[in-house]
Amino acid sequence: MSKATKQHKDSDLSDLIPQAEAARVLGITRAGVAWLITNGRLQTAEMWGRNFVRRSEVISYKAERQARKRRK
Repeated sequence: MSKATKQHKDSDLSDLIPQAEAARVLGITRAGVAWLITNGRLQTAEMWGRNFVRRSEVISYKAERQARKRRK
């Protein structure tokens, strides 16, 4: 289990998305999502033997990334 793994609550299940979907939302590869997880930018939740990320974190990261691009 990754250091970034959080325990999930049943009420949070609707916020979990597969890493492949997170990659589509962010416009990056699945390897890019794995890099974000490894470097602590996104956290995972393990269910059914698979790692998921929170949609809300992905959306927040995307907004931060876009804001950084606008400042340049």
